[in-house]
Amino acid sequence: MKKFLTAATVFMAASVIAGCSQGSSTAQSSSPKESMSDAGSTNMSENKNSDSKTQNDKTAENSSVAGSASKTYVKADIPDVELTITYKDDKVLTISNRYIMKGYGSLGASNKEEAQKQADEMNAAAMKETAEGITIKMEVTDTGVVSATIFDVEKMSADPSGTLSDIGFDLNNNSFKSLDESLLSAGYTVK
Repeated sequence: MKKFLTAATVFMAASVIAGCSQGSSTAQSSSPKESMSDAGSTNMSENKNSDSKTQNDKTAENSSVAGSASKTYVKADIPDVELTITYKDDKVLTISNRYIMKGYGSLGASNKEEAQKQADEMNAAAMKETAEGITIKMEVTDTGVVSATIFDVEKMSADPSGTLSDIGFDLNNNSFKSLDESLLSAGYTVK
């Protein structure tokens, strides 16, 4: 069961960030990415008031490097996804993808307590099986579940499964300005 949940979490997180790039000139589309993005945009939405704790956690995480700044990007056709870039000068430090799911059904749970148990199991499994520089975390809120995938660019030596290149980021170039331009030209707006 744990292997299935971990695989599902990793697939969901990778599919979501890859799906975020629909419309990007560097995106490579395939039907699983498109169907995940379409399903997410039609079935789930964000409740900003109930997710304030999660938002505060995200802000604290992004401000941990002295002198760094962050920008959060959203796209109208995928309202349940937020992409936050933490950078210093023109260097990207982290890329965080948050997929906000309403309700607890995405974890096979009917209430917050069941969802928390499933999220804890998935988080423990993800800690053991994710690549270096990548953190996957499921958070349970009062209104649903947030799946967060954080890419620590400084710790990564390769772009696993091409998810970062799908949003226009090149590990070899590591330019925030270039990534910002790519996201804006793909239809993202700064939140």
